[in-house]
Amino acid sequence: MLTDLGILLRGCLFDVRHNEINQSTIGIGLLSNRKTPNLVKLNRFTFDVIDVWAFGDNGNIIDGGTQITCNNFDLFGFSALLVQPYNPPSPTPVLPPDPGSLDDQACAKLRCLYIQNPADNSFVPYNAAWGLPHIFADASVPDFTYFARPDAGALPTYRKM
Repeated sequence: MLTDLGILLRGCLFDVRHNEINQSTIGIGLLSNRKTPNLVKLNRFTFDVIDVWAFGDNGNIIDGGTQITCNNFDLFGFSALLVQPYNPPSPTPVLPPDPGSLDDQACAKLRCLYIQNPADNSFVPYNAAWGLPHIFADASVPDFTYFARPDAGALPTYRKM
């Protein structure tokens, strides 16, 4: 039986490590955490529909933000990482829509010029025959780079929708 949400992090500073997140519709929801240097690292996601769903502004390639590294994304249904804008439910005039964004994954800004630092996540989809990419981003999301090793299981597929 699926739970709706494993962990929700909204507008905060966090370091989420060493968790087993199993059988959730959304393993971790990241909602508009801005450019704070947040970390999702060394977690194991198993049988989740979406392992990490980043809504709204969770950093950008200039200012930094959330890093998702060294996780095991095992047997995910739809996507290991989904990046989308946050559109608050109507009517909420106080909260404007928040464009989706994410920092480059695993490239430390000062070291980018000299060395590529891979994210080192592993990806095992539930059914590879479905052909769904490991990382989905909404068409409106600014491009970000996912640094990966060229090893089987560590090199994700990516698609804008």
